[in-house]
Amino acid sequence: MMSFLKEKGLESAYHHKTGEEPGKETTPTFFLYRDVNYPDFFDYCFLNPDWLVHFEIGSKEKWGWPCRR
Repeated sequence: MMSFLKEKGLESAYHHKTGEEPGKETTPTFFLYRDVNYPDFFDYCFLNPDWLVHFEIGSKEKWGWPCRR
């Protein structure tokens, strides 16, 4: 899928920013049930590379972690 999107001029925002290879991600982008014990990686942001200049991968602390219910 990533090669198909790249042919269309789109890149994974995460992989563009980190330089990591697909399948070797080191930073979780999702926590099941908002629980740090269940980290995972989802990659749903594919953009034109020119738009990725100001892209940032936020930390769980920056986004108000821990979440309170």
